[in-house]
Amino acid sequence: MKRYLIVILAALLLLCGTVCAAAEDSEAPAPQVMTTVDQSTPRLMVTGYLLAEQYVEPGSSTALTITFKNTSNTKSIRNIKFTLSDPSGELMPDGMGTLYLPFLAAGSTYQWNTALTAVYTAAQGRHAMEVTAEYEDAQFQSYSATDTIHVNVRQAAKLAYDNAVLPGVAVQGDTITLSINVMNTGKTALSNVTVRCKIDGLAAGGSTFLGDLLPGQSAVAAPNLRVSDTKLGEVKGKIIFTYEDSDGKTYKKAEAVSTVIEAPAPQEQTLPPEKKKTDLLPWWAWLTVGIVGGGSVGCAVPVAVFGAKRRKEDEKRL
Repeated sequence: MKRYLIVILAALLLLCGTVCAAAEDSEAPAPQVMTTVDQSTPRLMVTGYLLAEQYVEPGSSTALTITFKNTSNTKSIRNIKFTLSDPSGELMPDGMGTLYLPFLAAGSTYQWNTALTAVYTAAQGRHAMEVTAEYEDAQFQSYSATDTIHVNVRQAAKLAYDNAVLPGVAVQGDTITLSINVMNTGKTALSNVTVRCKIDGLAAGGSTFLGDLLPGQSAVAAPNLRVSDTKLGEVKGKIIFTYEDSDGKTYKKAEAVSTVIEAPAPQEQTLPPEKKKTDLLPWWAWLTVGIVGGGSVGCAVPVAVFGAKRRKEDEKRL
């Protein structure tokens, strides 16, 4: 009997230890899961810009494309306002110079297409323009960012000319001298101004170099064109003007010209008029005239002397 009681008591003690251990395990705190909060700032940046032209001329416009990127890989941005401005006030953006974008996803890009106009008094050179972006994140936290882009303003190189024409007719073997008035009508100096004639049947013998022309200055090019001895009929060609601006950029203008080459008119040979036979006297006639003339003179002298003496004697008698 005691043996059974001992076995039962041992079983109760074992069961009691198991229950207590389970209770202790249930009262142990659960392990905590570590979580991180993204506190990064979403940044909106200008990653590139492109002008339709290399520069803007005063008084003209050119297209401008600005590329923006949300550099955040996790956060989108919204309520975005873009502003483009020139501190000097000489470059004017299209419209108000602002743009609104409601949303830009994380890692996305956006292109703003606008236009720039340079005022007539814009200074030549490099202009720094400010691009500002104001935006918010998903928690309506406000941010702003400013970038700078550079735009070149350059005066246009302008050249004009007068009298770049050929006469309507050119005669074989003749030389045609042109008088072409070349003018700098822009606001920047021109250099290496050259005039070249490239016309079939007319040999120019080289180019005419005028050199530098300041704004408002003019010069005259006078190329001599030798007309071919073998060409006939209509001939065509070009008068070509080349020049450079202050940055060394080369420009070319061409004027189409034409003329008609004709053969020289035949020359009439002029001979001295033939003398009529009636106008000529034979030698013996001239001899007779001489003898008669001489005899007349010989007779006239004594008669005159005798007459003078007779008058003197008559005067004495009186």
